[in-house]
Amino acid sequence: MKTEKITDWISVENDLPEDLKAVLVTCVDVWNRKYVETAYLDTATWVISGWSSPYPKVTAWRPLPEKFKERIKQGRY
Repeated sequence: MKTEKITDWISVENDLPEDLKAVLVTCVDVWNRKYVETAYLDTATWVISGWSSPYPKVTAWRPLPEKFKERIKQGRY
């Protein structure tokens, strides 16, 4: 995997994530509403929030952000 940070959405027409790896996806539903979900690709089927699609349609994806790391303050308390 590349170590560079990816900040832009990737069109599913240009590239797909690794199978079974959770990512953020931009979806369009049957009423043409757009929203973001967490999903993964299982062979050629998107699994979104625990169910398989054809709807909503996935149009783009991006890696999940890194987990929050709490910083410990240095100095007086």
